[in-house]
Amino acid sequence: MQLDMFTVLVATVAVAFVLALVFLYFWASDRRAPWLAWLCGAYLMAASAAVLNLWRNVLPDFLIIGVGSALLLMAFGTGWQACRVFDKRRPLLLPLAAVITVWLLLCTSPYFMHDMGLRVATASIPAAAFLFLGSYELWRGRAETLPSRRPAALAFACFGLSYAVRMPIAGFAPFPLGGLPPEAWALGLSSVMGFSFAAFVAVLMVSMTKERQEALQRDYAQSDPLTGLLNRRGFIALASRVIGRQEYSESPFSLLMLDLDHFKSINDRFGHEVGDRVLVKFAAVLQEGVRPTDLAFRIGGEEFCCLLPNASPHDAKRIAERICARFQAASTDVLGASIRATVSVGIATSDYSGYDLDVLMAQADRAVYEAKATGRNRAVIAEVPPVGRIGMDLPRLSNSPHGRTA
Repeated sequence: MQLDMFTVLVATVAVAFVLALVFLYFWASDRRAPWLAWLCGAYLMAASAAVLNLWRNVLPDFLIIGVGSALLLMAFGTGWQACRVFDKRRPLLLPLAAVITVWLLLCTSPYFMHDMGLRVATASIPAAAFLFLGSYELWRGRAETLPSRRPAALAFACFGLSYAVRMPIAGFAPFPLGGLPPEAWALGLSSVMGFSFAAFVAVLMVSMTKERQEALQRDYAQSDPLTGLLNRRGFIALASRVIGRQEYSESPFSLLMLDLDHFKSINDRFGHEVGDRVLVKFAAVLQEGVRPTDLAFRIGGEEFCCLLPNASPHDAKRIAERICARFQAASTDVLGASIRATVSVGIATSDYSGYDLDVLMAQADRAVYEAKATGRNRAVIAEVPPVGRIGMDLPRLSNSPHGRTA
């Protein structure tokens, strides 16, 4: 079947308008996703550009070519802004306004308006730039592991490449790929690329929105709302994977169990609100005391836990004692009074307990009890013989007092 420009433009209007309504619907359903409103605007601009071209033999050339192409360039530029907004960056409207202004000024020149190849090559420069910038915005946010992010970045890059290719071939390729008279194959190829890009971007951007919402919900379910640390559910989800990686690479690993001293008496004397403030203070001290690669959790009540990848017994002891010292020195101000508390820490390491999570937790718990029994405010390492040592299966507890007891 022979393609004609009118049929393609009608299809473009229909597809762009429907996809704009899709984005509008999803944005109305979740106002926390403003990038969907930007994408709605981009598709409406593309549909408007196609509508103007339907009146090619009626309206002046400046409206058809100048304003119509400006709307299409604005659609690409708005798509770039949507990618920026998705990654929580502010929109950059000045470059977009500058490109549209320059384009409209060029379209006031009779020489420019009568050279179709020059127009195609010139318009392809900002079009490709906006599309590549959209791809770049999505790519540089790849630390947020959304499955649809990289395909979306690839879609922007591929469509940008299709416009970049038009620049060198504009002088000898048929319209809309170049400045020669239109041919069916060029019109078909351009239409397939445009429709494919529009559909892919629509699906992938909506998918990324849903994926981000699901990730936030998972993070919320695995976070302690009081301290902001990961909770027991987060600990269960991460601990086995972290320990498994350490075992696979035969790297040292340590686990800290931390229990605030005399916390019940703080609640009884000052109330649970003050107790909560002490927990928040300790969470802050804990995060400052561990290394950037360590993971901290509040696993219940006044009990906390830390996973220390690549930490030897000496490293773990040093980190635990630093936490003890900093928390002992910290204070929580309540109505002009300063409340001080201490913490007891139990340490289990792969050097002595292997890489079994249950064994590590059991040994760390035993070490916490020993720290409590020997004066509190101290770190105790649970030492058991390495795996394979026969006849030496009784665990030993080595304590390291730190400061005065609570």
